[in-house]
Amino acid sequence: MANAGFAHEAVESIEAMAMARNTNNNGGAPLQALVANTPCVLNGLTLAALNPSQAATLATQMSIVRDAMILPNILALGQLSNAQNLLQFPSVGPLLSTPVNVQQPGSQILLAAQTALNCAPGQTQTLSQLPVTSQSTIQTNSGVTNLNTSPYSVLNAPAAAQNSTDAFSNFANHVYAVSTSLIGLSYATNANSVTAMANSGFAHEALESIEAMVMARNTNNNGGAPLAALVANTPCVLNGLQMAAQNPTTAAQVATQMSIVRDAMILPNILALGQLSNAQNLLQFPSTGPLLSTPVQVQQPGSATLLAAQTALGCAPGQTAQTPATQATAAGQQQATAQQQGN
Repeated sequence: MANAGFAHEAVESIEAMAMARNTNNNGGAPLQALVANTPCVLNGLTLAALNPSQAATLATQMSIVRDAMILPNILALGQLSNAQNLLQFPSVGPLLSTPVNVQQPGSQILLAAQTALNCAPGQTQTLSQLPVTSQSTIQTNSGVTNLNTSPYSVLNAPAAAQNSTDAFSNFANHVYAVSTSLIGLSYATNANSVTAMANSGFAHEALESIEAMVMARNTNNNGGAPLAALVANTPCVLNGLQMAAQNPTTAAQVATQMSIVRDAMILPNILALGQLSNAQNLLQFPSTGPLLSTPVQVQQPGSATLLAAQTALGCAPGQTAQTPATQATAAGQQQATAQQQGN
């Protein structure tokens, strides 16, 4: 999760610069605040990756800085640049396992967090970097598949996909975000945190479909078996994320079921679709099952464990695909029928 967060935080800088170019003062105070405080988050995520036992403390410190100095200034920069789709981002501090209030700029609590993360005003900043593993690659029919990248640490700036390579980059961004959501759901105990992670994961999982269709159009068989597998199994993840958001107490169990399906039927077929479409930046995505709070092994297609997970999520082969809403409707209809029969 720390590596995924690091990659996304770094990619944010590209978008900030794009907005700053569209202002009349090179981004002004909002961009300056982002430049000054983004290293806090990058440093904190690096420290968490290097020392997982400190993750909760670091998450609190990063949230204090981010809620006070980064999220409001992203919105301010968007306003300065005349972006037409502005959002006020929810603060993360109140959603942590130990909630923390949003601080005002200049507060002592904020300064203490910035100091701990080596990015306080006037403090010499040393930007931490994630440790990089050696790159082991193999040539494929198309592009290069990275087999030994740091898990969830390689991202590309999202953009409207012009070709399969762009689409695979965008797909990777969403894959890492969903993976982070599933891992987080397996550990989360705060209901609000579960809901936030499930909703975020749902949005990224849904957006993956756009990139899949771009790649499929660039194959000679409309995506073939890989796309068919994605179409059949994506509802498993969408259903599971909705279930977790609606009933946070089941989040860990549902995260396990989603990971079983995703590791066996989705992640390998994203790579296969990329190969068919001649994408030139292929990655072999790390499985999430082994990273859950209760690790689960990657299953082979057709295994009984996989079928049980698909069935629980309403998307097994031959099973009428159901969302939580349709499941609830069906349950209500069954109850009504039973009452009529009883009368």
